[in-house]
Amino acid sequence: MQDEFDIEVNFEQNSSMTFEIGHNSVRFPKAGIKINNEGLTTTNGEQIQNTQESITHQQIKVGDVIGQGIINVFDKDKRHQMLNDLSTLLNGCECEQLIKFYGAYYEEGTIRLVLEYMDQGSLRSIIQQIYKHNLSELINEQIIATITYNILMGLQYLHQQKHQLHRDIKPENILINSLGQIKLTDFGISKQLENTIAIARTFVGTLMYMSPERTEDIWSLGLIIYEMATGKHPYSVSNKQMTYIQMIQNILKSDSPKLDNYPYSLEMRDFVNICLNKDQNKRLDAQTLLQHNWIKKNAQNGQYVQMWIMQKDQKLQQVQQQ
Repeated sequence: MQDEFDIEVNFEQNSSMTFEIGHNSVRFPKAGIKINNEGLTTTNGEQIQNTQESITHQQIKVGDVIGQGIINVFDKDKRHQMLNDLSTLLNGCECEQLIKFYGAYYEEGTIRLVLEYMDQGSLRSIIQQIYKHNLSELINEQIIATITYNILMGLQYLHQQKHQLHRDIKPENILINSLGQIKLTDFGISKQLENTIAIARTFVGTLMYMSPERTEDIWSLGLIIYEMATGKHPYSVSNKQMTYIQMIQNILKSDSPKLDNYPYSLEMRDFVNICLNKDQNKRLDAQTLLQHNWIKKNAQNGQYVQMWIMQKDQKLQQVQQQ
């Protein structure tokens, strides 16, 4: 009996991922990692400390490995989520704004996805850090536009190349690393578009980021921009027990959020107004929004994001040492 053999995972015949299974381990050669009874290690045997959300290790390079997504295979909805994740990740490697996928393995009733390591964590954690420590001066139009540009690039790929909505665009699902890369993750509830004007009818996603008609990634993007710019969600409520219907009614009855009372350019305000127009027919698609003057004037490259992250980390360190 052979000690090891290769398994090739194919999805829709578009791409594949090869890994090796031995008696006591699973190796992902492309990622340079191995999973065995002791946990997750590099192929050189160095131990990697990990949690469900992410794995940190001083000798792991940012942009390589590793994060883990854990999915309960006995939960039907979770299995469906896993299939959507795998579909997008296996076939989305040509898009720089989608998280890289290295493989998956089974352990104790769960499927574990091995993902790219994004050391800065989520946009949610960054927003919270900045506003918690009163460092709103770190938030400028260039960094907001740059993050927005990368989200739009990811959405354009999903919408036009994959013909699917993400449907869970929120700060928790935007990941950043110290190389200046900004990527989308968590495609488990994405919905294949039946045509260019298809409507996804199921009620999924995070309530506070849903559009009035519950289908639009662009609306969710507008809310993220608003939250980056102000430090708060425009529809945040003190009542944590608000039901789905109450949340939708709140969105429908309230005026669309605007940045008129904040010190941002007319072009940025116009961009947000387009994203948060309650008439979905007046919202522009991702491809068109990429040509908006605000994006073209302000969006920067990864090197700018790198410098901004260094500045942010230095400021946070100074505040925490006081």
